[in-house]
Amino acid sequence: QEFLDDSKGVLLIDFYATYNGPSCRWCGPCKNIAPLVSELSEEYCINVAKIDVDCNGSLAAQYQIQAMPTFKLIRDTLMYHLKTLVGANMVRREEMFAELIDR
Repeated sequence: QEFLDDSKGVLLIDFYATYNGPSCRWCGPCKNIAPLVSELSEEYCINVAKIDVDCNGSLAAQYQIQAMPTFKLIRDTLMYHLKTLVGANMVRREEMFAELIDR
């Protein structure tokens, strides 16, 4: 939470899951998109905060996270919420980053 509160500029918050119950393994979409998010964040020079919702349930509840992965793009210490995208659609992620760069 401290990192989120102190962030300046643009920050992509990646809410992901590692464990969803005894019969579930890792969140497949979260695992599949993780390397691509890292590549795009480097390409667009955007910091990424990764939040495991299983280990940070109160933070996930605070940001009303109901599905994983969920991405929130914010600017300047959470003051300006720019976008929220749910799911692992990489085309939508790239469009979101490109739109931000055009501002």
